[in-house]
Amino acid sequence: MPKKKDHITIKEVAQKSGVSISTVSRALSGGANVSEDIKRRVMNAASDLKYEPNMAAQMLKGAPLKALGLIMPNVSAVMFPSIVKGIEDEAFPNGYSLFICNTDERRDIEEQYIDSFTRRSIDGIIFMTAHINNTRIVDLHKKGFPVIALNRHIPKVTDAVVMDNYWGGYKNADYLISKGIRKIAYLDGWNYLELYRQRIKAVRKRLSESGFEIPEKMYFKNLDALDDGYAATKELFESGQRPEAIIAASDLKAIGAIKALNELKMQIPKDISIISFDNIDISQWINPALTTMAQPFYKMGRQSCRRLLERIASKTPLKETTFAIKGDLIIRDSVI
Repeated sequence: MPKKKDHITIKEVAQKSGVSISTVSRALSGGANVSEDIKRRVMNAASDLKYEPNMAAQMLKGAPLKALGLIMPNVSAVMFPSIVKGIEDEAFPNGYSLFICNTDERRDIEEQYIDSFTRRSIDGIIFMTAHINNTRIVDLHKKGFPVIALNRHIPKVTDAVVMDNYWGGYKNADYLISKGIRKIAYLDGWNYLELYRQRIKAVRKRLSESGFEIPEKMYFKNLDALDDGYAATKELFESGQRPEAIIAASDLKAIGAIKALNELKMQIPKDISIISFDNIDISQWINPALTTMAQPFYKMGRQSCRRLLERIASKTPLKETTFAIKGDLIIRDSVI
């Protein structure tokens, strides 16, 4: 039995793209004397063959290592693979590798990764852990180092790519009101995150336009995920409250709430409706399938990388821009 080939070589990329090995090398390293047509052929061949450059060899030869850093709060979160794919699909055709780091939302770990990346001449950093008071990110931006915030926002400091969370919150509330629902409970996320603040702000705005509000006893803040959604829903009904619907600030909180409602023998959506945000894969497979505002994770990943590469390539400073991408309301079975 022939031995399975472990590694695609640069020679094979050259053969597939119909150019010399030296041309492949220049194209992959971003050489200026390679035409766009040839560069595209080389990148497509490398992608088709799943070619992985030998980075150690590049560094030993003194060749520049075109690389981006991605600092994430939790690599195991269910929504992040789509974001990473979006980033890589933009980075790789442009000759960039991606280094991914996990912080568990700890500022000390984030600082260590920033130091590591800047020492190793990483070309730019995408932050998914950006805290509004992180002065290190501000300092990097002021020094001209390419950085961008993804799914987070540091106002007036640097570029950011986010879901249009205000629009999403408004649309979720509007959909419930269109169904004749008025008495609404809300399961919120961490209030230090702008994305959650925008969602609840928009929900309250839409309700107030129709003369309604979320009663204080039906508002639960600083919830994390499944367990918190479950516990808050149990507490809600054990206190005697009877909402017509629950808006959960994320699908995971909603799934926790559904488990609690099932245990309480509540029929969804006959007895109570539930709507949320994110559209993670599991949301379509639970019973009932979850109506949710889909976050455009893949688009956000690609846009963040595209903007970062624009900053890297720009010879003059670019104006700080926030790219707010609208989601889509996915209507399923959890709202009557």
